[in-house]
Amino acid sequence: MEECELRDGWSRVCIGLPPVLIQVLVGLLCSIVTMLVGLFAVYVYLSRRAKRPRARSLSFGLMTFGFLLGLPSFLWHAANPTLLPSTHVGLHATFVVGDVIDHVGFVMLIYWDIVNEGVRLALALDPKGRKLGLRMSTAMGVICIVVQIVFLVPFWILIYTVDTDWQRSTLCSAFAVMQYVIVFGAVPSFIFGTLAWRLRSLWKDLPGDIPLHLLYRLRYTQLCLTLLTLLGVTDGILGLTVALVPFFTVLSGFLYDCVALLSLSILTLVLLGIEVFLTYQKARHRTNRPCQLDASEVLGVVQSGVSLLKITSPAPSAPCAPPAPGMRPAGPGLSRTWSRLGPVMPPVWERGLGQGIAETFQEIYGGTLNSADCMEDPPTSEVCIHLVKPMTAPARCSMWECLAAGFTSNSHVCAGAPRRRHLARPTVMVSHCWASSYRELMLIMKRYDDNTDRSNYFFVDVFSMNQHDFADLGTYSESAEPPDMYDMMLDALTRSIKVPGCMLLAMVPHENSKMLTRSWCLYEIYIAWKVKAEVSCGFIPEAEQVMKQSLTKDDRFIRRMLSKINAEASSATVKADRDMILKLIHSAGVDRFNSFVREKLRTSLRVVALTTLREVEGKDMEIEDVSLRSPGSWGSPSSPGSAPDTPRSRSAFVHRDREDESDESSFSI
Repeated sequence: MEECELRDGWSRVCIGLPPVLIQVLVGLLCSIVTMLVGLFAVYVYLSRRAKRPRARSLSFGLMTFGFLLGLPSFLWHAANPTLLPSTHVGLHATFVVGDVIDHVGFVMLIYWDIVNEGVRLALALDPKGRKLGLRMSTAMGVICIVVQIVFLVPFWILIYTVDTDWQRSTLCSAFAVMQYVIVFGAVPSFIFGTLAWRLRSLWKDLPGDIPLHLLYRLRYTQLCLTLLTLLGVTDGILGLTVALVPFFTVLSGFLYDCVALLSLSILTLVLLGIEVFLTYQKARHRTNRPCQLDASEVLGVVQSGVSLLKITSPAPSAPCAPPAPGMRPAGPGLSRTWSRLGPVMPPVWERGLGQGIAETFQEIYGGTLNSADCMEDPPTSEVCIHLVKPMTAPARCSMWECLAAGFTSNSHVCAGAPRRRHLARPTVMVSHCWASSYRELMLIMKRYDDNTDRSNYFFVDVFSMNQHDFADLGTYSESAEPPDMYDMMLDALTRSIKVPGCMLLAMVPHENSKMLTRSWCLYEIYIAWKVKAEVSCGFIPEAEQVMKQSLTKDDRFIRRMLSKINAEASSATVKADRDMILKLIHSAGVDRFNSFVREKLRTSLRVVALTTLREVEGKDMEIEDVSLRSPGSWGSPSSPGSAPDTPRSRSAFVHRDREDESDESSFSI
């Protein structure tokens, strides 16, 4: 063997490369491996607070461990490029074990995580295609892992033992064809590119307010598939070049150590960095929830607010009377409420509240009514009529105003949960049917918070609107004649959708949602359509699981839900409301409106499918069983059953309020 300054580690042929180039490239590889180990340690720490896909965590662990086992060989070669690690049995054996583990982990990451995820997302509404795709990607992963073990172990043994140049050249060419072209090259890059293109097309069919974790999944999977496609094409070209061009065949060891492994380590570092970011976001979301108040604290806040507003409110008989000395008006939109202590109240359409504080009223309902009067799972109308209205009757204002005033005057209770954490300008308007379960409405709002990865502020009419006097809805000068209450209500409803620019449809029950059969709910959808607000459908977790099971079989469930949407078949308690709403919808086109609603529902079902059809999320998602506490012994209004004429819908409620000005029931606090 002739003497020369530098030889290739595989072909053992003298190569004309400067040693400093080897030192720089291998030194860079060592630095990246060190960073990779540190980043994986951070990933392990964060994973204790946020579950991640098992295949992804295991693959990153195997790849990091494989690179770590190869680090002694890299350092030895960087210290003296003239020494070949493949001639040292200890270093070579350690490197071989690490290289096999590294490749197994990379195959797992590709097929059992990235490709599987791409199939789940791209074929979410194609049960048969998704099932077939998952089987194929899983089988491809198994085959590639077996190939890596069966091919690499004998290859590395032969690299250490064979002496002749032609044998080494044959080994180098075989490695290039098998690894660069077949396993990681042009053949799988076609699969990666196809899935990446399908995901790109999927973006067009999704709403703008898709769940944040779903957005991360889509971006991560699309980025990974794009990088794998580019890597596959590059590997295919490199493999053919090494196998067919003798000049590059003798450089096989240099190309593998200083180009292929360096590129793989950089790719691993980038992907692991993205995964660490996603894990951090999930862990931060779980530990950064706003401080919640229990039912007794919320009740105390409402008590304080009612007491304050009762003192500072003008007489009901003089809604436009000037303020008493020392008082100032509460601002536009709240002509009937005056305050000398609290902040200026915002207009109705700017009153949003957090899900947590809204949910406490479910517990308050169970704790303030007698067992004979308390419904086990009350509809929203029941909560409004027998809880919200009586509680706010002394001040004759909205529950939102009572909470705002109570937070201001009850600072010792709210030190850990200030008003701004629970009350703010709404980020989403909730459209729901008053006849549906209040508990399920709260579950849908909570699910929306989880999906968007933030604490939203919801406009919920029961809390944001004054349930005693709808003159509170609008603004008008004292000299002008008060406008019609109906017009003010419609204007306030329009602004309540336009201000947040986002509307959440509470689909309860999911298989035959009541809101899609009610004229007022369709009117809210109509407004969202006209003002171009983002519309999404919300489902309770149990319904998502039922839909998941249905979607894994066929798409009949989707077709059945979409076929039931028809604005002309909607109903309202008051016929005049239905006529008014249908007239507006007819003027814009009934077919166009029905198509709009169907498309929004189809899009939301697609989001549900993308969100739930995933093994790790199916395991992580907790299906909540929120039960009402046992009713207490508080005095309360009469039983719902004893008042058959009690309005049970918004339509009846509005007209009942318009026609009947009788005194409200007292609520003992």
